[in-house]
Amino acid sequence: MDSAYFTDLEQSIGLNFAGQKLGSLFGDGTAGTPSIINIVFAAAGFLLLIYLATSGYSYMTAGGDPKKIQSAQAKIMNALLGFFLVFAAYWIVQLVGLIFGINEISGVFG
Repeated sequence: MDSAYFTDLEQSIGLNFAGQKLGSLFGDGTAGTPSIINIVFAAAGFLLLIYLATSGYSYMTAGGDPKKIQSAQAKIMNALLGFFLVFAAYWIVQLVGLIFGINEISGVFG
């Protein structure tokens, strides 16, 4: 879509997403990439926190049942593995942005 369309839309209805221009969110396909990446990683982190909390609750309420304890421990290990994978993916995206000179992505190093 044409960025002039978004500028007109912003001016007519006063629409603004956290100080960003609408064109930067829906522009040429690359302008919204950092926003999308941040949203995806934030959502993944939130879901990991919920999964870890529910796994810990399962562990605490196992009541000494070895099968429930083992299941809860497996869930906790999966949550920690998921955290490591999301953390590694974030840094890989940042390094790729740095290596290829994508300034919009390499926010941590640039």
